[in-house]
Amino acid sequence: MNLDTVTFGLDGTNYPRTFDRSRLALGSPIFVTTGADGEPSFSLDAGVGTRLVHVAWISPSDWWVELLGPPSAAPQEIEAVLKWMRPSISHEVVQTAAAKSLDKMDPELAYVTAKYKDTEWSRLRRVASRLDVCEQLKSPDVGKALFFNWASTVEYHLLTCFDLLGQPDGWLPFGDWLKSKKPEHVAEVEEVHRVASEAGDDWLKLTDRLVREHNARFGVRSAFYRFLREVLSPEAREELLQTIWIVRRSNPPSVRELPDGNDQDKEGYLFRLRNEYTHDGLVRSGVHPQLTPAIPGFPSIGDTWLGREQEVCPDKWITIFTRGWPGALRRAVVAGMKRRVEALANLDG
Repeated sequence: MNLDTVTFGLDGTNYPRTFDRSRLALGSPIFVTTGADGEPSFSLDAGVGTRLVHVAWISPSDWWVELLGPPSAAPQEIEAVLKWMRPSISHEVVQTAAAKSLDKMDPELAYVTAKYKDTEWSRLRRVASRLDVCEQLKSPDVGKALFFNWASTVEYHLLTCFDLLGQPDGWLPFGDWLKSKKPEHVAEVEEVHRVASEAGDDWLKLTDRLVREHNARFGVRSAFYRFLREVLSPEAREELLQTIWIVRRSNPPSVRELPDGNDQDKEGYLFRLRNEYTHDGLVRSGVHPQLTPAIPGFPSIGDTWLGREQEVCPDKWITIFTRGWPGALRRAVVAGMKRRVEALANLDG
């Protein structure tokens, strides 16, 4: 055993100790005992010590070793999420949701950045951050600077929250899903292999089947529609879809009315709006409400159906109107956020 100086960083204080460096690695469990003099001692032996912590980082230049207890949410993180749902949800509920989410992390792998990013609590924090950005975008000065790009910029940030909130708990990237040892994931991958084998698929078709199976469970499209159909309450979903009006007419010269777009068409429009901004750079013009002067005797801009786009198809032309945006999108995000927090805290029955 080669003993050398190791400086343990714990709770904001550094403790130089003599320790076997060769037995320390990221994620190593360390047992801490506080002596009568208030000074802690550190051991790798289970059962020695009253507090379990883990190695989160090692600085080999000076052998400073950061030790952290179980993952937890800081008070400012709780507040950052809570403020968007207050007063309809309590501090205790958000705190419980955060704790239950972070309790699912393996403490020996807590130093891996992706492990925290994949928690539901991390997704809720990212949604809250996007809402913060949209709050800043409400500034009239920002509206003037973005001008016709203002509406699409705000709407994009809000629509990406839909798929964040629609991601299932335990979301996995494709490679991790393939290699996962969890029984449910093993069964899913084996089932794809079985079907592919019976169909005589080559490796290319098998790969395609695996990708489609993963997308069906974890893809952006699946998450987006899951938010609309499962995360939102029926009332919140209806309120959102009522702010979209899709008018269809047959092409000239024989113009006639066609049935308006239904709820599925409206859902498709929301997803298309999100994706075309992301991947195609398409912008639906729309200015900040305060840049549109009020006209005496007419409804305010928030109560008016605004034509957002027209599309000419081979057999018809479509006009899409929205009303009360982006406020309606923001309300849907907050409603979905509240449902996810309540479900995580096991308060949804």
